[in-house]
Amino acid sequence: MADASMITRMAVNLLIRQTNSKPFIEQTAKEFMFGYKSVLVTIGNKFLPSWIAFDKLGLIDRMYEFTGDSATVYTGEDDVKKSGIIENYNTRPYLPQWPAAPCNTVTGASDGTKFPSMLSPDDTPMFFRKSLCRSMPMVRTTDMMIHNGLKVYKYIFKNGTLDNGAENPENKCFCRKNKCLTSGLVDVTDCYYGFPIALSYPHFYKADESLVNAVGGLNPNQEQHETYFFINPLTGLPTQLYVRMQINLALGDISNMANTERCSNVVIPLVWTEIGFERLPDYMLTKFFVYLRVG
Repeated sequence: MADASMITRMAVNLLIRQTNSKPFIEQTAKEFMFGYKSVLVTIGNKFLPSWIAFDKLGLIDRMYEFTGDSATVYTGEDDVKKSGIIENYNTRPYLPQWPAAPCNTVTGASDGTKFPSMLSPDDTPMFFRKSLCRSMPMVRTTDMMIHNGLKVYKYIFKNGTLDNGAENPENKCFCRKNKCLTSGLVDVTDCYYGFPIALSYPHFYKADESLVNAVGGLNPNQEQHETYFFINPLTGLPTQLYVRMQINLALGDISNMANTERCSNVVIPLVWTEIGFERLPDYMLTKFFVYLRVG
């Protein structure tokens, strides 16, 4: 609502007061993650179904909504190095939420199930998930090592990936409406129905210290909060990975909105997630070894 017109704010204020909506409510973990009934969402679904096409609101429920989505992925028939790599997402080689490359680039990225084959040490693979609303560049951090009997490189997200453009000018295109969030946050409002959602690393790891200092109880550290991938460079298949991201509310000036005055111009961490696996199942490792020997 920070960017809304005065008329829109007045209408929402009236709606908040009429429905007695509160800024904070008590929920079960299931409701918080997978959806709960909200009077405001119900009204939005009824009168604006083309925008709010859901009747309950939950973090995971919205972030992993893939209905109607499609991806065109290379099979590797013409170039084995491209197998498993995205060509188009929803028929486009770019993400419409961002104005220009490299911010809107999706062609050449991977969803994490398979990266480019025959990776060289200096290659920069790209990781894309719809929930991130962007592609994330990765860099190698180790020499060749052995993991579960397979040769792998370790990759992490490139330093400055969540920079706001102050240090990495290429990231300026992530500044929504020419307004840059604090370094360490990426504004994904346009990917989530206009809700003021910003993503970061857990506990604001690698973010500006002002974000960490503003919230009690945070303890960012590499071991718990860094995303990493072990990837076999010949096949591009990951043998271990952990993707760790934090979901935040990045509230602008809402000082004249009912019941929310104290939340104006603050970033509120909601939850951080860890998605990954420790090792491939034994039956897959066996097939992997056979494939590498035969190949």
